[in-house]
Amino acid sequence: MQKFYACPFINAFINESGSTQPTLDVLRKLAIALAVSADLLVFDKDERNPRDELKRQFEALNDFDDNEVHIARELLDSLILKHNAKQAFLGQLKD
Repeated sequence: MQKFYACPFINAFINESGSTQPTLDVLRKLAIALAVSADLLVFDKDERNPRDELKRQFEALNDFDDNEVHIARELLDSLILKHNAKQAFLGQLKD
């Protein structure tokens, strides 16, 4: 039998198996009720923010025209793919 708590938010977190992992729907509703982003509920402070030394560079992108933004995104995507490929290759060497 499921135990119910006085706080409805706690009840929403606890499913019938006793797990305390909230569903995406519960996180969404909680974020709306608290008027915060779901990221704020899920991630640690600054976990998803760029490093301080990159913040000004990312802020400068706001002044770029659409073509410049497209080029910047393509460059970043290329660097991310290169990094991920390198990490995957290094991971295979470790195995």
